[in-house]
Amino acid sequence: MAVFAPSPTAVDGAIDSLRDAIIQANQNSEDDTIELDAGLYLLSLENVAGQENTASSGDLDLSESNFTVT
Repeated sequence: MAVFAPSPTAVDGAIDSLRDAIIQANQNSEDDTIELDAGLYLLSLENVAGQENTASSGDLDLSESNFTVT
């Protein structure tokens, strides 16, 4: 199992950001847990190129099968 603990102070898309944790979780074949501390997680990378499903910009995409969001 892979466990990620992004920081609410990390810049969107940088190492230890929520976006980075989701991208890493989507790219591995393990069961993943993303633990969020209290705080404001700013998503600031606009999606100006149109629809994409990699979470690299715009919305966050969970792409592995059989995931649960709690």
